[in-house]
Amino acid sequence: MKKLALTALAFSTLMITSCGGEEKKEDKKKENKEVKNDEGKEEVETPKEVAMTEMDLSEHGYPLTIQVPEGATFEKGNYNDLIKTADGKFAITVEKLDWSKDEALGEAKKNDVNKLKEVLEETDNGYFIQTEVMGKDDFHMYMSFPAEGEDLIIFQNEKGAMRTKAEATTMFNSLKSIKQK
Repeated sequence: MKKLALTALAFSTLMITSCGGEEKKEDKKKENKEVKNDEGKEEVETPKEVAMTEMDLSEHGYPLTIQVPEGATFEKGNYNDLIKTADGKFAITVEKLDWSKDEALGEAKKNDVNKLKEVLEETDNGYFIQTEVMGKDDFHMYMSFPAEGEDLIIFQNEKGAMRTKAEATTMFNSLKSIKQK
């Protein structure tokens, strides 16, 4: 009788734990604004409206302006510079380098770890792509502008942080707002 009671207790504990785990997984997807509809297809909720402001990059050595979320800051780095928000949901690196859009996209297509799933948008000087790394979707962007000599001014998403499609779209729209002074 004790065996039967212990077995029933273990089974009910297992059922309660597994249901709770599923709930947390669903909550996490909702926080990331990516949910599945009734047909099981992934949908992305419309991102919250982000208040944007113009940042003049000429005082940092780049003769450009860019629309960034209010409160974003510019940080000078050793190898590249960073435009970011305090919450980290917006982070774009800036650097001078001789690396064209075609070279960058070619490398993305060859990457066998962060695998290219889809080119979401391509412009004359940039791209926005969806990749998959370890079974999870990730998004990357690249935009370049002429600089002195052979170099280009390259804008990319900060590496290492995975963002939702809504967050990445805000960043790519910011890159598309760049204007030369």
